[in-house]
Formats: sequence, structure tokens, C-alpha cells
Amino acid sequence: MYPKLYALLMVVMLLPVTATAAVIGPIKKSGSIGFLTQYNKAVSGAASTSQSYVFRGGADSYIWQPWFIVWSGSLGLTLSDSAQGSSRESSSRSISGAISFDVLPRSRFPLRLSYSVTNSRSESQINSGASVTAGISSERESRSESFSAYQTYSSPGGTYFSGWLTSNTSEAPAVKGGATRAWGKNTSSGLSVARRFEFHSVEMTLGEYNSRSIGSNALRRTASLSHNYSPESEFGVSSGVVVNDRETKSSGRVGQSDSSVRFDSRFFWRPNYSDFSVNGSIAAGEESKFSGGSSRSVSAQMSGGYRLSRTVRVTAGVSVNLDESDARKSGGSGQNVGLSYTSDRVLLGKFTWGWNLGGGLSNNLSRGGGSEQSSASANISLGHSANRQIVLSERAAISLSLNQSGGVSQIISSSGTESDDSSLGSERDRQENLSHAASIKYRHSAQSGVTSIWSSLNDNRNFNSGSSRQGFQVSLSREERVSRTSGLSGSLNYNYSQSSTPGSGRSSNSTSSGSMNYRDSRFLGVHRLMLQSQIRLSEASSANAGLSLVSSWSNQITYQLGLLSASLTASYAHRTGRSGVDQRYMFSVTRTL
Repeated sequence: MYPKLYALLMVVMLLPVTATAAVIGPIKKSGSIGFLTQYNKAVSGAASTSQSYVFRGGADSYIWQPWFIVWSGSLGLTLSDSAQGSSRESSSRSISGAISFDVLPRSRFPLRLSYSVTNSRSESQINSGASVTAGISSERESRSESFSAYQTYSSPGGTYFSGWLTSNTSEAPAVKGGATRAWGKNTSSGLSVARRFEFHSVEMTLGEYNSRSIGSNALRRTASLSHNYSPESEFGVSSGVVVNDRETKSSGRVGQSDSSVRFDSRFFWRPNYSDFSVNGSIAAGEESKFSGGSSRSVSAQMSGGYRLSRTVRVTAGVSVNLDESDARKSGGSGQNVGLSYTSDRVLLGKFTWGWNLGGGLSNNLSRGGGSEQSSASANISLGHSANRQIVLSERAAISLSLNQSGGVSQIISSSGTESDDSSLGSERDRQENLSHAASIKYRHSAQSGVTSIWSSLNDNRNFNSGSSRQGFQVSLSREERVSRTSGLSGSLNYNYSQSSTPGSGRSSNSTSSGSMNYRDSRFLGVHRLMLQSQIRLSEASSANAGLSLVSSWSNQITYQLGLLSASLTASYAHRTGRSGVDQRYMFSVTRTL
């Protein structure tokens, strides 16, 4: 049924047998076979079961010498069946194979060839009443195939060449049950050349990408050229240009095509690792559309910073952009400057204290469509913080943190027409905010385990809008070492927040959660028998959604004996509004070959 797949499997299986030891090197084999069964039962009483058989095999070696050809192959087979009560049954079969060759892997011109194929078939039966024949059945086949070739070459002069060719095909023919045929193929090919000089590096890439499906075809060709210049670590320039050409065809429609060109260049400069630094960029692009329209854009920006002292830094920036789309022009510009100050930490009583100050000015102008908008803003912020570390003993300590910050911003915006300098409208917006935050953390570390308690409180207010927001968080965690092979850990978390907005009133939300995890690497005293059990509880409350509670309990036992490993999992979950419990049981066993 699948001649290409069978041929590939025969090659992988018979190649080590038919070749002599002088041609094929020592073969390293690997593989596994496994079985998985699963049972699920929902609160409604609906139950589902599934079983899967999985086989994996692989081999790798070399031909003649390790430097000549290295090959590897793999095979896979999966059989699965599932049922949802007596109303629906389904089964699937999947077989896959892959093989790859590395030709001259240690030379200047290595070649890698890869091929893989997967075939699968699924059948489903929806039963109607007590009669299976009265139900609806469907069958589906699918096939995927991929091939890739990748070649590189490093010349003695330092030029690096690389080329690639890929092909990926997927097909799902209609078999039974009204399913429609699906088919798609993606191919790509390209070439890349790179060369590095003393302070320069240049790279050119050409590529073609084609995506085909039933009734449509999309083709994209791309070419790119990049150049990097970095004579020293304090200065560098990166430039590049990318050209794209796209074609799209669909059944019953006229083909469409468009193209684009994009250029950009960036630089940075920090002379002699000084306190001064500057960076900038410029970009330009053009795009032509199938409809006959076109668009062009140019943008540039530059920003810099200077550290006046260890605690004071000044920044400034400027930007401009111009756009033209279908004979409609627009553009804009912006300028900004900022100042920041961060003090040294000083000892204030038993606290370390420091403060910071920041401010900035910005101006933005945009024009387009016969209108003009401008905005100017100024802001200033001030904050300070205090921290303290209290050592209770060699194993216990408390950390305190207090923060306060505030800021004021003023924005003036106006709009008008490009032909009239007079302003048609002007708006002023002033924002004043103040925030407080405090946190405390306790940590105790002992040979038996670690205990941590953390709590925080915050308050944020906006005096112009009259809105405010408060929050409280607390967390408790404990890690306990029960024995040399077992441990117990748990945590409790609570989060509460409330907000107030004029016109909307006050709203609040709270969440709480808790978990406990037990692990034992030698359960019941049996070597390699491991147990992991976890209990989780979570609760959320809000004015809109009300109260919701979710609880779960999961257990997993794993055992490994030589090349045989087994796993048994059981989990239960309960949610608010349901009278029962969701159940899930899963058993798996794997034998490594």
C-alpha cells in the first residue's frame, strides 16, 4: 500500500545484514516497546478508555570509515484504540521511518541528506441505538513525506558557502464517510555566501519558497545582503537590504503579485568606554501591490546618554518618519530629554536608605490627511526606599523593605489643519499619583528543612481621576526532609486586591491556594520504586464571577527494573457546582531493547 515506506524500511533493516564488515562499521542499535492504557470518568458519568502500543527502533553506524559516510535510521509503529462508552469507537494505526546520511562530515564540504515518511490510518464508528450497523462510520488515511539536503563549504580563504533544498508533502485522500481530499506541498531552496575580513563581515542569501495546496499556489523569492563593520568593541555599524517578490494563484482567480524592498542601518558608539554613548538607525522601504498602488517609508532616530557623575545621568533622543501610500503623504517627528538621579545608600538608624529623582520633557508632531496633531509633555518623579536585615540567629533572619514614590505629569495636545496654523482644539491633561509599598520576609533554614514566610502591602492612588488600588499578599512555604529518600513540601498563598473608580464604585478580588507534595524515591522500602503524591486547593472570589473552588489529588508510582519501566497514575479533581469527581487512571509499561 505504501511502496516508498516499505522500500525505506527494507533498506534500514537489510543494509546492516547484506553489507560486509569491511563496508559497514559497528552498528549501534536502540529501541523500545511500550503499552499505555487510560481510563477517564467525568462527573456526568460518561467514561472513556484508550489503549496504545508503541514500538521504536533505531540504528546508526558508518560506511567504510567514520569520516566518509555516517548514517542513522529509525522505525516507529503506533497502534491505538479508544472508546467513549458504547456510543463511539475509534482506532488508528501509524507507521513511520527516517534515514539520514552525513557525507564527508569532517571535511570542508560536508553534505547531509535526510528522508522521512509517516503513514497513518484512522477509523471511527458512531453507534446509533443498540445497532452498530445503524451508526455512522468513517475512515481516513494520511501521509507525510519530507526530504532535505544541506551542503556547506568552507574555503581556505575564509569564505563560507551553504545551500539547502527541502520538500515537505502531506496528503489525506478521501476514503469513507464524506471526508474531503487534502493535499499540500512546501518546498524551499537557497544559497548563502558569507565572508569575514579583519573588521568587516558580509553575507548574501538567495532563497525561493513555494507553498502549494489544492487550488492555490504561493511563491516567494527573497534576496538579502548584510554588512557589519566593527573595528573595535566601542563602535559598530550594521546594515542590510532585503528584497521580496511574491506571487499567489488560486483556482478561478487572476494571479496576484507584489514586491518589496527594505533597507536599514544601525550604529552604536561609546568612545574609549567613556560616560558618553550614542546609537541611531535609519530605515527605508518601498512596496508595490498587485492593485497598482505603492507605499514608501523612511524613518530615522538617534539617542544618546551621558553620565555626569556616579549618580546623575542625562538622556536625549530625536526621531523622524515620512510615509507615502497611494499618493497620500504623512509624517511625524519627536524629541525627548530626560534626567535621572540615584543617591548612594546611607545608614539611617538601623535601615539603609536611598532616594531617586527623575524627570523628562518630550514633544511629538504628526501630519497627514490634511490635519496636524502635536503634543508636549513634562513629568517628574520622586521616590525613596529603606531596607533592613534583622539576623535572629545563625539559621533565621527577617528582611524589611519600605518604598514610597510619587509623580506629576502634564500633557498638552492640540490639533489643527496643515493650511491653517491656528489651533482648532487644545487639551490639557494633568496626572498626579502616589504609591506606597511594604514587604517583610522571614526565612529559617535547618537540617530538617526550610521555612519561609513572605507578605507585602501596597497602595496606589491617582488624585486627578480619584481612582485607587490596594493589594495584600501573604505566602507560607515549608520544605521538610522526612528521611534520606523522602520529603514533604507545602505552601499556602493568599492574594487580595481592591480598586475604586469614580462612577464605577468599589470592586474587590481575592484568591487563595494551597498545595502539599510528598515524594519518596524508595517507596515501601523497594529500590527504584518511586511515589509522588500532590494535593492542590484553590479558591477565587470576585464580585462578577462569585466564588469558585477547585481541588485535585494526583498520585504517581513508577518502577524501573533493568530495561523495564512501569508507571501507574491516578488523579481526581472537583470543581464548584459539580456534585461528583472527575477521575483519571493511566498505566504504562516500556521495555528498552
